[in-house]
Amino acid sequence: MDILTNTSIPELTKVLDMLAERQRLISNNVANADTPGYKCKDVAFDQVLSRIIGVKDTAESRRALEEELEQVDLERTDSGLGFDNRGLNDVDIEREMTKLAVNTLLYKTYVSALVMKLKQIDMALG
Repeated sequence: MDILTNTSIPELTKVLDMLAERQRLISNNVANADTPGYKCKDVAFDQVLSRIIGVKDTAESRRALEEELEQVDLERTDSGLGFDNRGLNDVDIEREMTKLAVNTLLYKTYVSALVMKLKQIDMALG
């Protein structure tokens, strides 16, 4: 399934919600880079996205996926990387800034896909 063209509006909205939460968590990680003992947090976004991509393009599987996405909690996970080389916490600024950049690009991509879906609906109704 092509995630950008064959995904429903509720699925795209859930993905955007997860990306927004992930952006907030990563920004919080960067803000706490000098906080002793702070542990990085993230959203398990890749697992949910792989479920969306892997679903078969049938009405039944779409309904099942939409129900599953409704139940997905924006679970915050610790990075599990341990303390950084400064010994303060496990925040690696370069890694977090890279994640911010990738997350921003993903968000813009999915917003574009959502806009495209809405334009299709507008054209069909128009």
